[in-house]
Amino acid sequence: MAELIKRRLIVLALLVFTGCMAGKVDLLTPITQPRLDNSLVVEKPMEAVWSAAVPALGKEFFVINNLDKASGFINISYAGDPEAYVDCGRIVSYVKNARGERTYDFPGARAEQVYEIMGAGLYFVNRKISIDGRMNLIFEQMSPAQTRVTANVRYIITRSV
Repeated sequence: MAELIKRRLIVLALLVFTGCMAGKVDLLTPITQPRLDNSLVVEKPMEAVWSAAVPALGKEFFVINNLDKASGFINISYAGDPEAYVDCGRIVSYVKNARGERTYDFPGARAEQVYEIMGAGLYFVNRKISIDGRMNLIFEQMSPAQTRVTANVRYIITRSV
C-alpha cells in the first residue's frame, strides 16, 4: 500500500512539474537584401586608389594574402566573428519552468551564445559560429582620373552546438 501511494505521489509531482514547464524557440529569418553591385567607380587615378587601399586593408582585421600592383589584384582573408559581416536572422528562445521565465533573443550570427531551449526536457545550448572568408579585389584604370574596384567574395560559416 505504501508503495502505491509513493508511486502516485511521484506521478502527481511529475505532472505538476511538467505542467509548469513551457518553451518555444523561433528563428526569425533575415530581411532579404537586394543584390548589390560588386564594383564601384572611384573618381581618382588608379595609383591614388591603390595607395590608399593597401594601408587601409592592413589596418583592419583582414590579412593580405597576395597583391600584385601591376595587375591590380589583392587577395585578402578574414576569420573570426561573423556578426559584423553576415545576417543570420535572430534566435528567440522562451523557457518557463520552476526556476521562472527566461527569454533569450540574440543575432543568429553572434560568435558565441549560451541559452536554454525547452523540448522533451530543458536543454542548455552552447552555440558557436565563425566565418572564414576570402575576397579578391581588382583595380582597373577606366581613365586617367577613374578607377573601378571590383570585389568578389567567398565565405564559409561554421556553426557548432
